[in-house]
Amino acid sequence: MVFLWDNYINNNGLSTSVTTNNGELDSLTDPNLSNGFKLNGSTGWIVMDLGSSLPVTDFIVAGNNVTSGYTTLLLEGNDTDEWSSPSTSKNLDLYANGHFGTSGIDSTHRYWRVTVTDNTVTNVQLGWMIMTSRLQLPGIDKRTDLEYYSNTDKKLSISRQLYADTNEVYFKGAFTFPMIYDYNYEIGGKTICTREDILEFWYTNKGAIPFIMIVWENDLDKFPPVVGFIPDKKLKFRTDSEMGYYSMGFSFEETM
Repeated sequence: MVFLWDNYINNNGLSTSVTTNNGELDSLTDPNLSNGFKLNGSTGWIVMDLGSSLPVTDFIVAGNNVTSGYTTLLLEGNDTDEWSSPSTSKNLDLYANGHFGTSGIDSTHRYWRVTVTDNTVTNVQLGWMIMTSRLQLPGIDKRTDLEYYSNTDKKLSISRQLYADTNEVYFKGAFTFPMIYDYNYEIGGKTICTREDILEFWYTNKGAIPFIMIVWENDLDKFPPVVGFIPDKKLKFRTDSEMGYYSMGFSFEETM
């Protein structure tokens, strides 16, 4: 499992190929996906100045109108704001829930540019953008319930006629980590976080800020990255002093 939470992108470092009014670009750093930024047509780019060179592993844009008919989803990275020959170039994947992005970037640059072309839409709309270095959590209990809730408001008349106002379907889940350690270790080339790393996330996030969760990294077709929050008021670590590890669990709820 992966958390993407410490967003390197800030409002002051954004520029675009589109003429904008003040504040319009701010929606790209707003995790509430009802907001969005429209390009002036079916193609355009956004440049992200991180302020300094930072190590990046993941980039995701959530809440878009990009379709499977796109022709360009491209991320480029460079040490200067010049794009004739960028140091890093990587095609992005469109996920089943409409988000797009990539992992395994493993590059350090100050400047990044995302370019989108989708001729099937009049104006490409982009939602929340997050660029960060991932928090790689330890393995979860394989017996995990994945629940999909509906906000549909239903009323049944006295004659048993159903009237409903349909709304969004959202994901909820509860996850358990049987073994968490006080030291980093590697599995399959991935550095697994410590209990202190998880607490750093919790002390900052406090369940109040949406972030992106990737449950199974090798199965993104079935379960793509999802935006949400932790509704719990506490994280509880159970100590096994004899074995030298902790166990912990949390809930997650998708936001729109």
